[in-house]
Amino acid sequence: MVTTVLKTLFIPMQDYAADIEHETNRWFDRDHVPERLSCAGFLGCERFQLTDIEPPGWNSRMRWFKYLNVYTVEGPEVLSSEAYRHQTEQPPGPWMARWLAADRAADMGELYARRSTARRWSIRSLWCQRASTWRPNPVRMPPPRAVYVVLRDVDPAHDEAFNQYMDEEAVPELLSCPGFLGCERYQAAAQAPMPMPGEPAAMPHPGYMDVFDIETPEVLTNPVFWKLCASPSPRARTLEPHCQVRGMGVYLQRPSPWLVQLS
Repeated sequence: MVTTVLKTLFIPMQDYAADIEHETNRWFDRDHVPERLSCAGFLGCERFQLTDIEPPGWNSRMRWFKYLNVYTVEGPEVLSSEAYRHQTEQPPGPWMARWLAADRAADMGELYARRSTARRWSIRSLWCQRASTWRPNPVRMPPPRAVYVVLRDVDPAHDEAFNQYMDEEAVPELLSCPGFLGCERYQAAAQAPMPMPGEPAAMPHPGYMDVFDIETPEVLTNPVFWKLCASPSPRARTLEPHCQVRGMGVYLQRPSPWLVQLS
C-alpha cells in the first residue's frame, strides 16, 4: 500500500431551509467553523456546495445534501472527547434557536418520517481513510477545490471483493480519465458521532465514501468519462447487486474566511 498518513474526517452533511440559507452560511463561516477549530483535535475545515452537474447514473433519488462541512480531526476519539462534548452541550445561541424554530415551522418531523421519498436534512458522519495503492496525495488545483463524491452501502459479505475491485480496477480507471486528479477512499468509522442536543434519530450512515479531486465540475460531462461508466466490466456487473449508491454529487469548495486549508 502507498498511503502512509490516513485522515479522519468528520462531515456534517446538511440542507438548509431556503429562508435562512444565506444567514446559515454566514453563521458557519464567521462563528461556527472558527469555534469548532478551537476545539482540541480539530485540524482544519473545508466547506463544499453541491453543483448542478449530474454524473452518469444520477437520478433525483441520488441527490445528496447541498452542503458538506468537512472537518479533518486527529482521530475518531475526538468526537467523544470532553473538549468536544463541552462545546456541543452549550445552550444554543440566538441564531441556533432561530434555526430550530424554522425547522419546526417547516414541519421537518414529517420529512424525517417519510424515509422512502424525503431528503433528510442532516447527517453527522465520521470517516476513516482507507489505505490506497494509487497516488495518495492528489494534484490540487488552485481554490476552489472541485470534488466528485460517491457514497455507497455494500453487503458485508462482499466487502472484500468490493474493495479489491475499487482499489485494483475502478479507481485506477477513473484516474486515467481527463481531469481526474486523485482519489481518497473512506470507510464509516466504527463509532458514530455523539448526537447533538435535540437531534432526531440518526439517518443510517453510508458505509463508504469515495472522493475524487477533479479539475473543474465540468470534468464530469467529458465523453471519455461517460463512455467508461456506460461500459461496466464483468467484475463490476457481478458486484452491482450487492452495492447500493446512497448518493452522489459534484461539489465546489466555498470560500474559507477562517483561512484554513487542508493538506
